[in-house]
Amino acid sequence: ARLADKRSQGNALLTAASMLLVQLSEEVESDTQAEYEKKEPKVGLSTEEVHKRSSDGIEFANRAAKCFEEAGYEEGSQIVTELIQSIYDRAIQIYCKTNEPDQIYYTLAADNPLEDASKCIKEWKIPMPSAGKSEAFAGGDGFLHVFDPHPPPSV
Repeated sequence: ARLADKRSQGNALLTAASMLLVQLSEEVESDTQAEYEKKEPKVGLSTEEVHKRSSDGIEFANRAAKCFEEAGYEEGSQIVTELIQSIYDRAIQIYCKTNEPDQIYYTLAADNPLEDASKCIKEWKIPMPSAGKSEAFAGGDGFLHVFDPHPPPSV
Protein backbone atom coordinates (compact mmCIF):
# COMPACT_ATOMS: atom_id res chain seq x y z
CA ALA A 1 0.00 0.00 0.00
CA ARG A 2 2.96 2.31 0.67
CA LEU A 3 3.89 2.39 -3.01
CA ALA A 4 0.35 3.35 -3.97
CA ASP A 5 0.52 6.16 -1.38
CA LYS A 6 3.81 7.40 -2.86
CA ARG A 7 2.28 7.29 -6.31
CA SER A 8 -0.82 9.27 -5.31
CA GLN A 9 1.37 11.74 -3.41
CA GLY A 10 3.46 12.11 -6.57
CA ASN A 11 0.33 12.71 -8.63
CA ALA A 12 -0.86 15.43 -6.23
CA LEU A 13 2.55 17.15 -6.34
CA LEU A 14 2.65 16.85 -10.14
CA THR A 15 -0.80 18.45 -10.41
CA ALA A 16 0.34 21.34 -8.20
CA ALA A 17 3.57 21.76 -10.21
CA SER A 18 1.67 21.69 -13.47
CA MET A 19 -0.92 24.26 -12.35
CA LEU A 20 1.76 26.60 -10.98
CA LEU A 21 4.07 26.37 -13.98
CA VAL A 22 1.43 26.46 -16.71
CA GLN A 23 -0.32 29.47 -15.17
CA LEU A 24 2.98 31.26 -14.64
CA SER A 25 3.99 30.50 -18.21
CA GLU A 26 0.71 31.95 -19.54
CA GLU A 27 1.04 35.09 -17.41
CA VAL A 28 4.65 35.62 -18.46
CA GLU A 29 3.67 35.15 -22.11
CA SER A 30 0.82 37.65 -21.84
CA ASP A 31 3.03 40.23 -20.06
CA THR A 32 5.93 39.73 -22.47
CA GLN A 33 3.67 40.00 -25.51
CA ALA A 34 2.08 43.20 -24.12
CA GLU A 35 5.49 44.71 -23.43
CA TYR A 36 6.63 43.75 -26.92
CA GLU A 37 3.56 45.49 -28.39
CA LYS A 38 4.24 48.51 -26.12
CA LYS A 39 1.00 47.91 -24.22
CA GLU A 40 0.29 47.85 -20.52
CA PRO A 41 1.04 44.34 -19.14
CA LYS A 42 -2.14 42.65 -17.88
CA VAL A 43 -0.54 40.89 -14.92
CA GLY A 44 2.54 43.02 -14.22
CA LEU A 45 4.79 40.30 -12.79
CA SER A 46 8.08 41.27 -11.18
CA THR A 47 11.22 39.30 -12.02
CA GLU A 48 11.45 38.22 -8.36
CA GLU A 49 7.89 36.89 -8.47
CA VAL A 50 8.59 34.94 -11.66
CA HIS A 51 11.74 33.40 -10.13
CA LYS A 52 9.96 32.60 -6.86
CA ARG A 53 6.94 31.00 -8.52
CA SER A 54 8.98 29.05 -11.05
CA SER A 55 11.26 27.70 -8.33
CA ASP A 56 8.14 26.71 -6.30
CA GLY A 57 6.77 24.89 -9.35
CA ILE A 58 10.10 23.15 -10.01
CA GLU A 59 10.29 22.19 -6.33
CA PHE A 60 6.87 20.49 -6.54
CA ALA A 61 7.93 18.76 -9.77
CA ASN A 62 11.15 17.48 -8.19
CA ARG A 63 9.25 16.18 -5.16
CA ALA A 64 6.75 14.47 -7.49
CA ALA A 65 9.63 12.86 -9.40
CA LYS A 66 11.12 11.59 -6.14
CA CYS A 67 7.77 10.03 -5.12
CA PHE A 68 7.40 8.36 -8.51
CA GLU A 69 10.96 7.08 -8.30
CA GLU A 70 10.31 5.58 -4.85
CA ALA A 71 7.08 4.01 -6.12
CA GLY A 72 8.91 2.64 -9.17
CA TYR A 73 6.44 4.48 -11.42
CA GLU A 74 8.48 5.33 -14.50
CA GLU A 75 5.62 6.84 -16.52
CA GLY A 76 5.16 9.38 -13.71
CA SER A 77 8.83 10.36 -13.82
CA GLN A 78 8.55 10.72 -17.60
CA ILE A 79 5.52 13.03 -17.25
CA VAL A 80 7.48 15.26 -14.83
CA THR A 81 10.39 15.46 -17.31
CA GLU A 82 8.01 16.33 -20.17
CA LEU A 83 6.25 19.00 -18.09
CA ILE A 84 9.54 20.73 -17.23
CA GLN A 85 10.74 20.44 -20.84
CA SER A 86 7.52 21.89 -22.28
CA ILE A 87 7.53 24.86 -19.86
CA TYR A 88 11.21 25.45 -20.65
CA ASP A 89 10.64 25.24 -24.43
CA ARG A 90 7.70 27.62 -24.16
CA ALA A 91 9.80 30.15 -22.23
CA ILE A 92 12.45 29.98 -24.95
CA GLN A 93 9.84 30.46 -27.69
CA ILE A 94 8.39 33.49 -25.89
CA TYR A 95 11.88 34.98 -25.56
CA CYS A 96 12.82 34.41 -29.20
CA LYS A 97 9.45 35.73 -30.42
CA THR A 98 9.83 39.01 -28.51
CA ASN A 99 13.58 39.66 -28.73
CA GLU A 100 15.67 40.40 -31.77
CA PRO A 101 18.36 37.79 -32.39
CA ASP A 102 21.78 38.69 -30.96
CA GLN A 103 23.51 37.48 -34.07
CA ILE A 104 22.61 36.45 -37.60
CA TYR A 105 24.78 34.14 -39.67
CA TYR A 106 24.39 34.09 -43.44
CA THR A 107 25.21 31.04 -45.48
CA LEU A 108 26.86 32.10 -48.72
CA ALA A 109 26.74 29.75 -51.66
CA ALA A 110 29.86 29.68 -53.81
CA ASP A 111 27.84 30.16 -57.00
CA ASN A 112 25.75 32.98 -55.54
CA PRO A 113 27.73 35.21 -53.19
CA LEU A 114 24.72 37.40 -52.33
CA GLU A 115 23.28 37.09 -48.84
CA ASP A 116 20.21 34.92 -48.91
CA ALA A 117 17.95 35.79 -45.96
CA SER A 118 16.09 32.49 -46.27
CA LYS A 119 19.35 30.70 -45.47
CA CYS A 120 20.27 32.83 -42.50
CA ILE A 121 20.68 31.36 -39.03
CA LYS A 122 19.52 33.46 -36.10
CA GLU A 123 21.09 33.19 -32.67
CA TRP A 124 19.68 34.38 -29.37
CA LYS A 125 21.77 34.48 -26.20
CA ILE A 126 19.36 34.06 -23.31
CA PRO A 127 20.78 35.00 -19.91
CA MET A 128 20.34 32.06 -17.55
CA PRO A 129 20.55 33.09 -13.88
CA SER A 130 21.39 29.54 -12.81
CA ALA A 131 23.62 28.66 -15.78
CA GLY A 132 26.75 29.43 -13.79
CA LYS A 133 26.05 26.60 -11.37
CA SER A 134 25.12 24.06 -14.01
CA GLU A 135 27.44 22.35 -16.41
CA ALA A 136 24.45 21.44 -18.56
CA PHE A 137 24.97 24.60 -20.59
CA ALA A 138 27.87 23.86 -22.87
CA GLY A 139 28.62 27.55 -23.44
CA GLY A 140 29.57 28.02 -19.82
CA ASP A 141 29.18 31.79 -20.36
CA GLY A 142 25.94 32.15 -18.39
CA PHE A 143 23.85 32.17 -21.58
CA LEU A 144 21.69 29.61 -23.27
CA HIS A 145 22.42 29.79 -27.01
CA VAL A 146 19.35 29.21 -29.15
CA PHE A 147 19.67 28.83 -32.92
CA ASP A 148 17.00 28.97 -35.59
CA PRO A 149 16.81 26.83 -37.68
CA HIS A 150 20.02 25.14 -36.43
CA PRO A 151 23.51 26.06 -35.16
CA PRO A 152 25.95 27.29 -37.82
CA PRO A 153 28.53 24.77 -39.04
CA SER A 154 31.56 24.89 -36.75
CA VAL A 155 34.37 26.99 -38.13
